[in-house]
Amino acid sequence: MRKMSLSKILGLALGCTVLVFGATSASAGEFSANAGTTFILVPVPKTNPTGPQLFTHTVDGVVEVSPLGDCTVHFDLIVTATGDAKRPYTVAGSQTITTADGKSSVTSLVKGYLSSNPANGGFLGIHYQLTFTSGTGQLAGARGETLLSGFAALAMNPGYEDLPGTANVYPPDADLIAPASGNLTGKACWIMKGNLRNTKGNLVFPGGDRDGDDD
Repeated sequence: MRKMSLSKILGLALGCTVLVFGATSASAGEFSANAGTTFILVPVPKTNPTGPQLFTHTVDGVVEVSPLGDCTVHFDLIVTATGDAKRPYTVAGSQTITTADGKSSVTSLVKGYLSSNPANGGFLGIHYQLTFTSGTGQLAGARGETLLSGFAALAMNPGYEDLPGTANVYPPDADLIAPASGNLTGKACWIMKGNLRNTKGNLVFPGGDRDGDDD
């Protein structure tokens, strides 16, 4: 059996070290999340009779985030009706994710659209792009981008919370948000994937805000 020289062994060892640390650095800043939310859509009175219908869109729920753990999530959005059968609504606004202890949060700008589902008129596909713009606590200075995808189920009738196929299952005001008469409510599930860094370009780790430095 041929013996390897010390220089070759050291070279292989250093190469493996670079690969390991390179993989760690590539994945440590990754951001992923899965969530369940409830929402309400409130029509905005038109100032221009020929203009598109706008809705305020408030969303609240819980989200499991890597690397942040269990969190709450809140959206403040404006939804605009487009008249497009395939993409009936565009969406713009903000999202805030807050850690379970309430000490840290990250806020992002949201833009995207909702797509129709030919199989069910009460279902809408969610297609958002998010840009992290700020943070508090351990997430101060957060930056990054993510994509959000999922689907929403609208209640069957304005002011009620029965979803398609679940008539009379949900009692009035059963959700986190109590609907006012005439407003649309519903539920959604979605995932996010992207990256999360701070203003120095360092990776954000769970339990800390930088990749190894504390200054």
